[in-house]
Amino acid sequence: MPYGIKQSDVAAIKAVTDLLPNAGALSDLATDTEVAAIKAVTDLLPNAGALSDLATDTEVAAIKAVTDLLPDAGALSDLATIQAKTTNLPTDPADQSLVLAEVQNAVTYLDFWSVHDDSLTLPAVAADTALPDIVVAGLPAGVSLVRVVAMLKVRTIENTAAGGTNAINGAQTIRVKKSTGAWGVDDLNAIDLADNLWTVAASTREAGDVLIGDNDVKAEVDGDATYNLRFEDALVDLASLVLNDVMVGLRIYFTTG
Repeated sequence: MPYGIKQSDVAAIKAVTDLLPNAGALSDLATDTEVAAIKAVTDLLPNAGALSDLATDTEVAAIKAVTDLLPDAGALSDLATIQAKTTNLPTDPADQSLVLAEVQNAVTYLDFWSVHDDSLTLPAVAADTALPDIVVAGLPAGVSLVRVVAMLKVRTIENTAAGGTNAINGAQTIRVKKSTGAWGVDDLNAIDLADNLWTVAASTREAGDVLIGDNDVKAEVDGDATYNLRFEDALVDLASLVLNDVMVGLRIYFTTG
């Protein structure tokens, strides 16, 4: 051991550097080679270049000067403090799988809308009344559908009858299916329409509405495709109730997990 170097200094430095990456090589070193081995480890640390030309007699002090710049390294005088701050760290704090799982479980949604229909007339004699088609395209690959609901947007509602108040006559539904499916076989109830919905006075036009269905239709709306929607047996009290600037949409909730 060179003159002026205390055995306790070497032991204290070694206790800190043994905890550093690539420091396991120090575990079985003899006393006479500890300084050189510690230097080999600390030469790899930031700000350690200053060790390259140091004489043997000053290596311990130089190593200590480098390790003193490490987080909490001034605690060479108090190794228990360092251990207390490091022994409780997560085993893998940078594990991206934990973050990925959280992102994949998050529920998000995309809306898909039809083009506008300038005018759609609901009749006083029950009849199926078509709504614009919706094209669903660009759903991310591999998503899991959580819920799908239909939406109806109407700018104005006009009662063209001069003979009295007009409204939806009886409970009705808007239904949806794939364009490749068949009505009465593959379609699902998307939006419920209550009796007397859209009540409008004679020869009057009122502001429109936005309806969002309560019914989950993901059993039919299950991916990219063209979808048809229609009023099933549409019926109003008087001829006629006219919906202006009509759009229909599908809101698809999904996760990426």
